[in-house]
Amino acid sequence: MGIPSNTNASSSAFGWQFQTHAALVLMLRDIKDIDSIRVEGATDDIEIYYTDKHVDYAQAKARTTNEPGKGSPQRFKDALHTLAKDAQQKNCLNAIYVTNDVFPLGKSHNDIKFDYDSFLTFSELSPDQQKYITAKLHELLNGESDADSLIATLENHLAIYVMWFYGKDASTRTKATIRAIENFLAAIDPQSVSKYSAKLYSLWTDVLTSNAATLKTDVAVSKSELIWPLIVLLTEVNPNDKFFDTYDDEVVQDVIERYGQIIGETTERYDIISQVLSDFDQYKHDHHGVSKQLREDFTAKNIDQYRSLIGADELDTDEANCITALVVKKIIANRGVIAEIKEKVNLDN
Repeated sequence: MGIPSNTNASSSAFGWQFQTHAALVLMLRDIKDIDSIRVEGATDDIEIYYTDKHVDYAQAKARTTNEPGKGSPQRFKDALHTLAKDAQQKNCLNAIYVTNDVFPLGKSHNDIKFDYDSFLTFSELSPDQQKYITAKLHELLNGESDADSLIATLENHLAIYVMWFYGKDASTRTKATIRAIENFLAAIDPQSVSKYSAKLYSLWTDVLTSNAATLKTDVAVSKSELIWPLIVLLTEVNPNDKFFDTYDDEVVQDVIERYGQIIGETTERYDIISQVLSDFDQYKHDHHGVSKQLREDFTAKNIDQYRSLIGADELDTDEANCITALVVKKIIANRGVIAEIKEKVNLDN
């Protein structure tokens, strides 16, 4: 097909940032149905893997000037080289051209106008826009014996997504990404938006940026890996937590540090959450209640079992028991929102 081998996004800092933010926003659009995501994949800039084994392939091309539409026809043409190849993959769901230019095809082909956060498939474009894209594909596939079939395949999968990402000021440039995170959080727990949106933004962009820098292109970030930081944020502690009232001051700081290592480690600990909540549900059923004393009794009864589960056996007994009790109580206290998170993102762990 004559498709260039080097099709990754611009190496400029702006281009890399746009690619990461586009991946994050696209991921959140379909978070319930995805399995994992790869930035700088083997095939395309962004690869979103679904639980049904389909894949969204996306080309990320950003304008860097204050002239929307300038250079956009060439950026779109460059993206088509890769998207034409993507569409031939048997697992392709969408072949997406994502840009921050509201004139993705140029100012001359703007019958159906794109606003920021517009996602349109080929069939939803105007006849003029469809004709323009088809002509570009004929130029690209000139001489190919099966050009008509290849063009029809891409047109069945092609989509264009326009998102805001522009400006020297970081808060201005990233406002669409922040808004997507805020909307995600609001659907789970409205009170968490102001508390966690900035932290989650930082954590997620770091994870996806790191993924893009990983040379092994088959290494993707799983949905469970992306959601775990939110669980960590919900269960974070501070020295003023009433839980520490019965402990000596010198123990508290060590416990907080150890707790952070245990609950925030890179390996997701859904096993702990699932075990604790399952056991607690059974305990409630057997003892008929949800009182504070019931939670205290449950924690005390199971502390030896959970101490081993969280890997605190090697610690001093008092410190190990403190950390274990803290983990258990935080999980129980946040069981409602944890369940809501898992339901909203379709996590079965």
